Amino acid sequence: MRRCLMEPLRAHFGDGFALWTTALAFVALHLPTWISSGSTASVYAAQVPAKLLFGLVAGWSVLRLDSLGFALGMHVGGNLTGVLLNGLYQSETVSGWYRFNGPFVMLLLAETAVTAAAVWYLGRERPLRAPRQS
Repeated sequence: MRRCLMEPLRAHFGDGFALWTTALAFVALHLPTWISSGSTASVYAAQVPAKLLFGLVAGWSVLRLDSLGFALGMHVGGNLTGVLLNGLYQSETVSGWYRFNGPFVMLLLAETAVTAAAVWYLGRERPLRAPRQS
């Protein structure tokens, strides 16, 4: 989606439009999974903003770093973390970890902040260094 959808939208409408459209498409692509799983309203309340934030940071990483690598790493890492956390909390509730509560919001915000900081850091301009003289 990041290359097939983002690049044409970026070329025709600009970075901001492409970023928001692909982030919203990322949320929309997850809707059938949530609907078929019989998720509760609290799962939707947690997952919609989580996927939107994820989509925005992943899209921004593609724009800023001009690479899919970071976004793919985010996706794989996020899925592994989600499966692990959901497995740990599944016995407590039908919705598992994905409930709109304090710990979920704190983890979501911390994850988003750290990931956005990494994208910013990796995408910064580096000063050219003079070659070392022997």
